[in-house]
Amino acid sequence: LAWAAAGGSAFFIFLGILLAISLAVNFDWLFLQFHFVSFSNDFWQLTCPEYNLACLFQPGFFYDATKLLVGATGTEAILVGGAAWTYLWWRRNKARRQAGGGEASEA
Repeated sequence: LAWAAAGGSAFFIFLGILLAISLAVNFDWLFLQFHFVSFSNDFWQLTCPEYNLACLFQPGFFYDATKLLVGATGTEAILVGGAAWTYLWWRRNKARRQAGGGEASEA
């Protein structure tokens, strides 16, 4: 389980870095690609004067919400990955000490 948590966290951190670069370079393209992949209809293409929903959520909102989501998920990945790697490191050192190969037995 610890290996899965560490690997999943490392994968998301890599994916999050790619997403952060995409956000910084061209958020509009990423926003459009998300909607093309997620929706099979054109109902998400609303214009502000005709539809109140589009007036409520301006493009800046989606940019800020995406940054917050990527940042919060990245923080979680760092915490879970750090805990998993700490546990794996502790377990490896515990096994070495029990086998007599630890630093304390060499002195």
